[in-house]
Amino acid sequence: MLMETLVLPAETQYTLSACLSVRSRSAGNYQIAHLLTGKQYQITADVARILALLQKTATPSQLCDALPDLPPTAIDRTIRFLTSEKLIIDAAHSAHEDLFHINQLTNRLFNLPDHQRRSEDPGVVFIGVPYGGGNGISPGCDRFPSVVRAYTKQQKINLGPDANLANVHFRGLYATTPPTRLTDRLLAGDLRDWGDLLFFPFESATDVYAKIGRAVQLTAQRGQVPVLLGGDHSISYAGIQAITEQYGAIQVLHFDAHCDTYESSYNRLYARRGAHSHGTFMSRSLELPGLKRVTQIGLRGFTNISQHDTSRRHILWAEDARQALIANTLPTLPTDWPVYVTFDIDVLDPAVAPGTATPVPGGFSYDEVCHLLAHFLQGQRVVGVDLVEVNPDRDRDQVTVQTAAQLLLLLASYVV
Repeated sequence: MLMETLVLPAETQYTLSACLSVRSRSAGNYQIAHLLTGKQYQITADVARILALLQKTATPSQLCDALPDLPPTAIDRTIRFLTSEKLIIDAAHSAHEDLFHINQLTNRLFNLPDHQRRSEDPGVVFIGVPYGGGNGISPGCDRFPSVVRAYTKQQKINLGPDANLANVHFRGLYATTPPTRLTDRLLAGDLRDWGDLLFFPFESATDVYAKIGRAVQLTAQRGQVPVLLGGDHSISYAGIQAITEQYGAIQVLHFDAHCDTYESSYNRLYARRGAHSHGTFMSRSLELPGLKRVTQIGLRGFTNISQHDTSRRHILWAEDARQALIANTLPTLPTDWPVYVTFDIDVLDPAVAPGTATPVPGGFSYDEVCHLLAHFLQGQRVVGVDLVEVNPDRDRDQVTVQTAAQLLLLLASYVV
């Protein structure tokens, strides 16, 4: 009977978050708060009884046994609310769960639905990762998640539940015919914005990457596809690692002007402590046994002149890709493994995307990128995406932010 009334896994261990603060306690009146978000809550005596039991770890079934006067459905609802507000946490993830928090925003990307309201449903989930600490040249890319959301609001781009999607035409975004599934998924509310991961200036890079990995893990475990709004390219390792752990074996499609395998003895020394940079994330990714293949597209410039293919790493140089696109001789990706797409905005030519820390001449046009994405992703199973290295501080007339916003929708359209 208990298993029939509990929705949550009956044996999951929960405990209090270290961020839970009791503000006042009087007869029948309890006030608690979350230290990081500042949100305050009035709770009932029954909720206070549940929290008292969770000072040590307890499962939903143990709570039901200890509180027989409370209906299991009420305990279930209470646990769901407390976990959604990060007032209690899954004890199995307590090392980083206390500080893991995503700020839900009223200004959402394209006015999409709030993911928190449908967090168990399948779909494409946009997650802001405002972190630029892995780019020592110019960390301003940490502003991109907020800037791109502000841009879509400023331009009155409404793809949310109150939009008349029958009058929305995506033809202007694509060089090829847009897949109809994007409209279908928008109508179903399957594209959602979760908000921004909460970081603090004094946090270590290791803790930042753990939070990113946890966000990707939570979405992937529910059959959702995370789309990370970077941030610098160092964040991609955390996403690739979490997706690899979820699916066992994957391949990465890497659009970039740079190979990001720029290793040195110093890099390797710090990598032992879980640190890496935007220029070494691919070296770390290639250490993952579940990463079976990496296809790098768009490499060019002096920094890559000594790069070459390996058994798992395949390079399609920018000019080779351009000529193959014209001649219709592009290679294809194998279909043996699902695909994680990591897209560095500097794969585009600086004339198209000036707002990035390390622009390199000779990049792709927007039209060429549209055709390349269509060629490589049609028929593939895309299980994770990130778009990184958009630096609003270096942008001109928001042209890079606009291009990135269009690419986000384009990339989402290839998620089956």
